[in-house]
Amino acid sequence: MNQRCTYRSFLAAAWIVWLIGCWAGIGWAAFGDDIEKPQPKFVQEGSTVVATLLPRAKSTSVQIRFNADRDLPLGVIGIDFESIRTSDLDIKEFKSAFFQVDIEDVTPGGQVVLNITSDFFTSSTQYWVYRPDESVKWRDSGIAAKKAAQKLYTFAVPLLDGGPFDADGKADGKIRFVGGPKDGFWSYALGTLVIRFFGVFMVLSILMIGMIIAGRLFVHFEKSGASALPNVVQTPVKRPSPAPTSESVEEAAVAAIATAIHLSRGGRAEEEEAIAAAVAVALHLEATAGSTARGQTSIGRNEWVVVGRQLLQETRLQVFSRPVHSR
Repeated sequence: MNQRCTYRSFLAAAWIVWLIGCWAGIGWAAFGDDIEKPQPKFVQEGSTVVATLLPRAKSTSVQIRFNADRDLPLGVIGIDFESIRTSDLDIKEFKSAFFQVDIEDVTPGGQVVLNITSDFFTSSTQYWVYRPDESVKWRDSGIAAKKAAQKLYTFAVPLLDGGPFDADGKADGKIRFVGGPKDGFWSYALGTLVIRFFGVFMVLSILMIGMIIAGRLFVHFEKSGASALPNVVQTPVKRPSPAPTSESVEEAAVAAIATAIHLSRGGRAEEEEAIAAAVAVALHLEATAGSTARGQTSIGRNEWVVVGRQLLQETRLQVFSRPVHSR
């Protein structure tokens, strides 16, 4: 029972340590300071601009492709989040940098469809748009990501020169589109937890496994040690018989006195009877001295004791009342 309790204690301690580490990691990922600043690098591939960056809460880089539905000069740059951040935005919901797309040679007041494609997007990703000249600077574009191929999603954003998505607000043949993809908060938190604290999980898991193994070994060694002990056969201890009490000693003395007097009466005379009585009295006094000193008394338990007491009293009277003969 003790061994089983010990093993359960080890296992419970391991699980507690692991769970504390998990919750600490989740709290740090969810509410800790963000120190990641995705810095995209851009390359031109024909009429397509490809941005390569390492988003927040990911361990591998991703590519985001920008191209228009017609062959027009297209320029894309990355904008740091803090430079155009407003109080209603949470950086943990924007995993990448913001992007500024400039399209030129557009017919004044004309429209261009901008395609933004990446395997970084999901069906729940939103694309938010920035308008510096409006009271609410950031808002959802309302355009859903459509699946273009396996693991690829595309935002097809209609851009009207001077329209709601044109940051300069002018129908001047130039369109400036500023925005970025937005994902859920928990997507960032869980992703950051897996990436940033992967080493912590490994250490905690190894610690838990080590504690479980240690508990099993402890129980095994305890069982081995118990089985190695020699079997001790307990033999009953012979206890000495109790010493005779003062009562039994006195009874024996009285019986001896009665026996001596009885035998002496079969002899010659009173002198021998008196000697035997005197000897019996002396033995009796010597045997009962300790109990008398302690104030103990005894009561006869058989006829010999009763007869002995009577004969003893009679003999004492005869010894003390006989005449003294002078020579």
